[in-house]
Amino acid sequence: MLINIISFVIFIHTNAAFGAVKLDWSFADHPHPDETNLTAEERTATFLSIGWRGKPTDFCPNVISVQFEIYNDRYPGFAEIGTEEERFKAWKIHIVEGTYDKSLDCIVGEPFMKILDVRREVELVFCGVFSRQPISQSEKAFVNLVVEMLDYMKLGIGSVIGDLIILHKPDDPYVRVNLNPDVEYLFRKSLKLMDIYEGHFNTDHLEPHLTKQRMDFIDAAVQNRDFDAVLDTTPPCKDRSPVKD
Repeated sequence: MLINIISFVIFIHTNAAFGAVKLDWSFADHPHPDETNLTAEERTATFLSIGWRGKPTDFCPNVISVQFEIYNDRYPGFAEIGTEEERFKAWKIHIVEGTYDKSLDCIVGEPFMKILDVRREVELVFCGVFSRQPISQSEKAFVNLVVEMLDYMKLGIGSVIGDLIILHKPDDPYVRVNLNPDVEYLFRKSLKLMDIYEGHFNTDHLEPHLTKQRMDFIDAAVQNRDFDAVLDTTPPCKDRSPVKD
């Protein structure tokens, strides 16, 4: 019987750092059921969780919860592996890595929506790195959500890159995503390579802030889909100023 763990899901999203989780569990041997393999009860629960009312922020937590419940009910042995927090993170990565599931759009889109909710309570900034360590629960939640988005980005989810660019609003007094020029260049070039979100392709406004050597380095990273090469070498957060070769 399906159990309700919405409160657990909300707790995870606001209190636990995201990141890669290694469990002694094979998702290849225990895949999440696709729509054609749902039982009648699972299909009904999925249908009711999606709803056709309100905003994604209203129904996405329930959609994710129901699908996680379905997985746990399908594979009772999963409950014996790691902690519940670790299992939840690993399951979400499993969904994002390619398993078709009704919760996919909600999983990859929910961090963006939650950042909009917490940003007025946050003073640190993400520019490609974080401006400092978080000191409040809201700031810890913000950091976790950004890291979660980056994890999905590295798995090839282009919509997350588009969301990060949308969040990048230097003129907004409540902005908490103010990307360094090299990171914004990386994101925009990556979207162009993926051929999605055409409106975000332009990098003309960024090139005066970057040396040719840095742009060549980023262009190579984009071709290799090596986001970490740029994120690990971007400078600390600061105001933008043009540079000269």
